[in-house]
Amino acid sequence: MCSKQKGRARQWQENMKKHAEVEQLEEYLSRWRKLLTNNLNLKAMEATSKAKITEQQLRTIDREVKVARRAILLMRQAALRELLQAENQQYVEELKLMGKTFYKERL
Repeated sequence: MCSKQKGRARQWQENMKKHAEVEQLEEYLSRWRKLLTNNLNLKAMEATSKAKITEQQLRTIDREVKVARRAILLMRQAALRELLQAENQQYVEELKLMGKTFYKERL
């Protein structure tokens, strides 16, 4: 082999090494892009997931507040009913002492 051919062979080998390094870097870059894309997708999914969880918690709180309001209303109605019955009984007793009564329809 002459020196020209040896020089070309060396240059070809160097070019092949550089080509291999470029391919490795491109593969590394490709993997990096995939990881970055996956990470961004996961972040977006996490954000929507957090939003959905927050929305669900707000709906649950709203339902609990409605149930609590209904319970308070029922308790007030029961207390008022007892108060009215007690007052009615008191009037009946006072009228009884005076010899008077309420008209009650008997079936």
